[in-house]
Parts: sequence; structure tokens; C-alpha cells
Amino acid sequence: MVHRIDQGVSPLAVGFLAEGDSWGVLKSGCVNRGVFRETEHKQLARSFEIDPAIVVKVGDVLISRACGSPNLVGSVGRVKSLRFRLILSDKTFRAYFRDCVDVDFMVSAMNCRYYRQQVEQAISGAEGMANNLPLSSLRSFIFAIPPMGEAAAIAEYLERETAGVQKAINRLEREIELLREYRTRLVADVVTGKLDVRETAAQLPTEAISAAAEDDTDLPAEIEPADEEEAVA
Repeated sequence: MVHRIDQGVSPLAVGFLAEGDSWGVLKSGCVNRGVFRETEHKQLARSFEIDPAIVVKVGDVLISRACGSPNLVGSVGRVKSLRFRLILSDKTFRAYFRDCVDVDFMVSAMNCRYYRQQVEQAISGAEGMANNLPLSSLRSFIFAIPPMGEAAAIAEYLERETAGVQKAINRLEREIELLREYRTRLVADVVTGKLDVRETAAQLPTEAISAAAEDDTDLPAEIEPADEEEAVA
């Protein structure tokens, strides 16, 4: 069923989206319950040497190998479009299926409950590797696969019936990512002195200043590993 599985690397990266001709490395959250989110990445240094073998391409099937949340380990999604130049991280598998298997059907099957049960058993059975999905376990999972024509029909039906919902989800997630990116850049500009907030702060009403002081959220680091939120394998 699967004839090859790739895995990426874990380079240092900046917590911004890749711009222009720069490259990004995927975070473990790039696949979540059947959906690939290309904005879940971090920008690589321009000096980083890109290995063509781990470049993300349209059509790839990606699997979350490790994540801070065990509920997201094993999440699967297919790359349907790309706006950024990205590479795999060491927290992400890329699966290549044999020609006798309908890829879209397999992506749907790997988002069903019986697949999740196998993932959960693999995580709990891997002593000392909590929140990680061993490659050996992934290769041993069992699936009920119908004939190619039936599998393709099932995949097309699911795609058609969920298209509207998925479009709305994608739009909202894009808006959330833009807000996060704006916040990150604003913090960076303030910290580096590019933006002088003293005059702006002096014009804020007292209520706004008090609310800002109470919002004691963590600030992103300037340089951080490719994925800070998951446990290290």
C-alpha cells in the first residue's frame, strides 16, 4: 500500500512566514484533521542549504509524526496548493502510495476513527516516546480498502459534500494567521526600536492601557527551533 515514507529536518527558523524567494520549514500543526495549512511554517535563514528531497510539492500526503497534543499526532492532510516554498520538518512524514491505491480515499480513511484508534494505541505503546508516532507502527496500520473505482467515487463524494464547509474554514484560518503575523511583526518592531510606541501610548485611553497590562501573553522568540510547541523525539 505504501512504498515510501520521507521525513524532514529540524533547522533553526524565525517565527515569521517566508517572504519572496525565501524558504520555510513546516511546523507539526501543518496538518490538522484532514487539512493541510501551509501558513503553519517558519522562515528559514537564507544561508540554509535546501535539500530537494524534502521540498514540499502539490499532491503530497503529509502526516504529523510528533506534536505537543497527542490528539493531533498522526493527523493527515494532502497538499492541494502552495503559495510558499517549503520543506518537511523532522516532525512530519510524507507518504507515497502505490498505484493501486486512490490517494484521496486514503487521506479520508486516515482521518476516520478506526485509524485514530490505531494511532492512539501506537503512541501509548511507545515507551519513552509520548506524543510521537513511530514509523514502524505507521507501516503496520490496517485499512479496509475497496476497489479502485469505488474508492475514487467515495473520495469524490466526500470532497463535494464538504467543499463549502472547508472553504469557510480556510478563510477563517487565513484571517487568524494574518492577525498572528501582524502581532509578531509589531512586537519585533517595538523590541528592535523600529517603532517608537511612547507617543502612541501617551495618547491611549486609561482603559486600553489597563487592558494591555493584564494581557500577559508570552512573546515569540526572535530565533527558535522549527517547532517549539511539540515534545522533542
